[in-house]
Amino acid sequence: MKTSTESKQTIIAALGNIVENLVSKNRFSGAVLFGDREKILYKQACGFANKEKGNLNSIDTRFNLASMNKMFTSMAIAILVEQGKISFDDLVTRYIPEFPHQNITIHQLLSHSSGLGDFFNEKYLKKREYLKSVADYLNLFIEDRLLFEPGTRFQYSNGGYIILGIIIEKASNISYFEFVQRHIFSPLGMKNTDNYEIDTEDSSLAIGYTNFQFDGSFQEKKTDNSSMCTKGSPAGGGYATVEDLWCFSKALLGNVLVSKEMTDKLFTEQEAIYSDENSTLGYGYGFFVESISGCKIIGHDGGFPGVSNRLDIYPDKEFIFVALANDDGGGAALTREVRNLIAGAG
Repeated sequence: MKTSTESKQTIIAALGNIVENLVSKNRFSGAVLFGDREKILYKQACGFANKEKGNLNSIDTRFNLASMNKMFTSMAIAILVEQGKISFDDLVTRYIPEFPHQNITIHQLLSHSSGLGDFFNEKYLKKREYLKSVADYLNLFIEDRLLFEPGTRFQYSNGGYIILGIIIEKASNISYFEFVQRHIFSPLGMKNTDNYEIDTEDSSLAIGYTNFQFDGSFQEKKTDNSSMCTKGSPAGGGYATVEDLWCFSKALLGNVLVSKEMTDKLFTEQEAIYSDENSTLGYGYGFFVESISGCKIIGHDGGFPGVSNRLDIYPDKEFIFVALANDDGGGAALTREVRNLIAGAG
């Protein structure tokens, strides 16, 4: 159901006011985009990409995506399924024979129901600057005990998406990074999206600013890219612009990369997370699946010290909203206000 031109103009005007208000309170630094399948209706950039050098954020600034990379990983799996190279029901041990957990499937990895945990631990803190291949992450968590019996409940797992990245490499015979570039970024014209190595200086990459430290303390704001891995992974940490994510979203709505049936599968709730009388929250394959007052929202967030992002796709209204922030909580704060605005639009 398409929204009227008048309603779009109302959303655009209100969105501009929301952004201006948050910026005036020093609560948003980043870039924001609102559009539909045909065109970009609003875009704005605010704050500094690098305060020390005086570089301002722009629409072309590349922001750290954190967990938003999981959408690309799930799409890569979907492409391989349609190519007949893998199945959602395949066991991990088919591709990684040495994997110690014998009964975990690709379905469970995608839907965060595998029982695997995280890799943000002491090993990660010691080795993060050396993590440049997907396989580099395995020893951080592969010997950890499962949190629960696979398939019995939902538990968000960064480790699970590392395993998916290795499966992509095994099934395609190329690196994960080459696969997503060749089959997703390049075909969609996402020229500013990649898993960059941040130990090489690049003025187009936004530096994250945060008060939070990994020991749980709060200190004076500082640049924090050094707290993240040196290169992005299937679980997160790549970089993109808001316009590239709009291109990705348009392709999802248009079933450009995979069939409509496959897109619907990615967007179908596999695991329920939360529900009340006004809203529901679940997880599909690499995408959060939500409903707010009957308005369906598909997408993913990305959070980390100095990173606060959200991509919201409104499939019924055919709206796309992207907020990428290089601060603590800015993208989340903006998204909360915009959701109420868009959900209520006629």
